[in-house]
Amino acid sequence: MEARLIRDALAPRPRLSVSEWADRYRVVSEGTSTEAGEWRTDRAPYLKEIMDAFSDPAIWKVVFKKPAQVGGTEVINNVIGYHIDQDPCAILVVQVSLEEAKKWSKEKLAPMLRDSPRLAAKVQEPRGRDPDNTLLSKSFPGGHLGITGANAPSGFRQRSRRVVLFDDVDGYPPAAGREGDQLVLGGRRTATFWNRKVGLFSTPTIEGFSRIDEAFREGDRRRYLLPCPACGHEQQLLWLRPDGGYGLVCERDAAGDPVPASARYACIACGTLIPETEKRRMLKGARWLAERPTDGVASFELNALVAPWVRWSEVMREFLDARRSPLRLQGFVNTMLGETWREEGAEIEPHALAARVESYEAELPRGVGLLTAGVDVQGDRLEVGVYGWGAGEEGWLIRWAQLDGDPGHPEVWRILDELLLRPWRHAGGAELRITAAAIDSGYQTEQVYRFAEPRRGRRVHATKGVPGRGRPLWAQPGPTKTTKAKSRHLVLVGVDSAKDLLHSRLRIGTPGPGYLHFPDTTDRVFFEQLTAERLVTKYRAGRPVREWTPIEGRRNEALDVTVLALAALAGLGPAVIAALSALAEQAMAAGEGAVPMGAGADAGGRRVRSRGVW
Repeated sequence: MEARLIRDALAPRPRLSVSEWADRYRVVSEGTSTEAGEWRTDRAPYLKEIMDAFSDPAIWKVVFKKPAQVGGTEVINNVIGYHIDQDPCAILVVQVSLEEAKKWSKEKLAPMLRDSPRLAAKVQEPRGRDPDNTLLSKSFPGGHLGITGANAPSGFRQRSRRVVLFDDVDGYPPAAGREGDQLVLGGRRTATFWNRKVGLFSTPTIEGFSRIDEAFREGDRRRYLLPCPACGHEQQLLWLRPDGGYGLVCERDAAGDPVPASARYACIACGTLIPETEKRRMLKGARWLAERPTDGVASFELNALVAPWVRWSEVMREFLDARRSPLRLQGFVNTMLGETWREEGAEIEPHALAARVESYEAELPRGVGLLTAGVDVQGDRLEVGVYGWGAGEEGWLIRWAQLDGDPGHPEVWRILDELLLRPWRHAGGAELRITAAAIDSGYQTEQVYRFAEPRRGRRVHATKGVPGRGRPLWAQPGPTKTTKAKSRHLVLVGVDSAKDLLHSRLRIGTPGPGYLHFPDTTDRVFFEQLTAERLVTKYRAGRPVREWTPIEGRRNEALDVTVLALAALAGLGPAVIAALSALAEQAMAAGEGAVPMGAGADAGGRRVRSRGVW
């Protein structure tokens, strides 16, 4: 009896696959998922083969090109948990930035380590100044987990790692400082291990610039096939089918409008309209099929139509909401369909915008709910753009002004203050004032701070433009201390993101959400300046990146003030933006009985030179 117990204790444990380990030992924490409790791979069966590729000795790299909301983060967590418990080794996880790395560690990793008993027994929670267990460093018997950001060169200079997991790779900057491509740097950490594993996860972005799409194409290109419940034909669930028809379809009401709640999937073989209630049965019979032989690299492509917690009616509704805006449609294609976005026409001609000018019925047309302003500081003047905003962020250029005067002296700032305080007559007769203003502090910085700081209560902000794709339009890092007596409040404006947004808005050709209106007093100079930059492809650390570059011979002040006005709107927050339609209705109702200004009102995009009172 005693000998058998000793023999059983010393016998090697049967090696589990990653999915088997997760089903047996993983606990999904409250607050991290809508389905807390014991992990069940059968809830999302498409994840099984992806997870098990990490425990397949014939595979060294796994690529998951995915949409949002299909469980990609849980795959990463399960791979980490598996190695901590079953196959301990040195692991590196690379997030988009150090900030995102800390957030992921705190909000995703820590709950799993705490609530899964097998892991809690091996990884201690950070205590005091314990160097072995921090947000970015976890030690466990036989191994170590390091966490870093793609923007942190030091994170790639650490010791060798047998497992490296790259998350959200399409969001990475072109290089880790001066060190080079993060995927190359991280891959080198695994070079000495015969049993290495490299994982790449991401939602794709722009065609030709997507790292995850490139990596997917270099692998065996596995696609998920589901059987039709009527005829049994195996097929990918696609938004746009190979035959040119739509996969997901819906009925129309009496007015001819789509009804998202009626969404069905049309089988490409027999034409049966499959209700979503059949999705669970279809998933049970689904399988992955590789397009090419596997040569150590397993690559997977998926969209959200197969996810059990993403309803087809939601997919249809999101498409209908996004179809009028190129930028929102790109978001739908990337994050819902898991596909790259193909850009069309990276440059907009000024004459095309000039051809759509219109006559305003008043200083502020009836759709306007609030006003924002952007201010650009030049050597001998201030350039100001005032925009009105309505439902769906439909915009109207209200005034383009040049305030002559030396920004180093107070007089021109006094004139700006009068402009920011003056009332503007709405079509309904009410009067509105500018709600928020953004002033670029790149020139005459001291004067900008001196003007903006005491007016923060009026939402007058000093800003600094920061380049880089994917940055938020509006970010407030907090006050910058200058002396013991005072501090400065600076807002960071993601100028590339703002220019991307503006470019997509200018491509909208029909009035409605996102469309930009221009009054018939707008001159040619404004449109030339508004379109004074183009997207070009450059190479950083050997990677193609898109950058906004000035067109030779054109000034860009109109572009700058428009970007700042857009950013000022974003700074008001989603609740205010969601209320723009109601604000416009209130402006109309508040002015009932007043005499509205007529079509001859001074409302225009003609640049106004002024030294006087507005």
